[in-house]
Amino acid sequence: MPLAIDIYENGKATRHNIELNKRKNKFTFDVNQAPEFVNIDADKILVGTIKHKKSEAAYIAQYSKAADFKSRYEALNALQEAESTAAKAVFQKALNDSHWYLRAVAVQSATVNDKVGTMAVNDVHSAVRGQALEALGDSKNKIHVAALSKAIEKEQAYPVIAAALKAMTKLDTEVATKYAAKLEKEDKGSIKAAVGSVYAATKNVKKLAYFENSWSSIRDFSVSGFMKDYDELLYASNSITQLGALDKLKAVATDDQASLWQRFAATRSIKNLKDYFKANAANEENPNKVEAADNATRAEAVLVEVIEGETEKQLLGIYKNWLPK
Repeated sequence: MPLAIDIYENGKATRHNIELNKRKNKFTFDVNQAPEFVNIDADKILVGTIKHKKSEAAYIAQYSKAADFKSRYEALNALQEAESTAAKAVFQKALNDSHWYLRAVAVQSATVNDKVGTMAVNDVHSAVRGQALEALGDSKNKIHVAALSKAIEKEQAYPVIAAALKAMTKLDTEVATKYAAKLEKEDKGSIKAAVGSVYAATKNVKKLAYFENSWSSIRDFSVSGFMKDYDELLYASNSITQLGALDKLKAVATDDQASLWQRFAATRSIKNLKDYFKANAANEENPNKVEAADNATRAEAVLVEVIEGETEKQLLGIYKNWLPK
């Protein structure tokens, strides 16, 4: 099997074409000095795993010198945990990479600066804009509120609007709540999930109805995160509301017309509520631990009923670990 190996010295690659014809092969090459890095399978045609440990300096050189996408991605991926100034400079450089995916990778590790702010609004690829908006939110710097507001108001791509709203929650919950209220009528799952994350973060239990009126319209995997936010908000409510939620969740979990994602998410919420009640019942300092124990019993009964009525093997494979021992 033919294989190309590029050895980089002084910024230039020397190509060595070899043939793999044994179970174990050993090759040596003459060099003028210690190579900056060695790029095995330089044409990236090998189907398999290459185990090649490289230094941080080698990966820095690889990103700067290699022309192909896979080599540059490999370098960025390897440098994500690096703390050196030189490694961090690679990610700043990669913000200008010609490939959108590598810009999206770079923005997750680059220092949040004016360049990232510009990318959040102007990058040609929506995935990059979304990642840049997340980075603005993670910065915890309120100077970026204006950029997030612009994205929410002007952006055309729904996932990017969702990213901006979630990021806004980290910078200004009051502003985020106002935008969430304006977006409640949007029917896109990504927007509903973002609105739900705002309400969960602000613990506004009055918005439980938003989740309960929306979860039937989110049929894909995003309903999983949506329901996790519902759980968090439900825990902030009172026991009457929590017990009332059991019947609503059971209706979804046992609905044959609901998607597998919807049934799974609703059943998991029942389990989570049962676990929440049990934890409260086990808390010796909880004055309502007897009530919590009764509530846990009720929630467990609903969970068992849902699981015993399920016929989908994929779901049952997960649920079997949720049944009481």
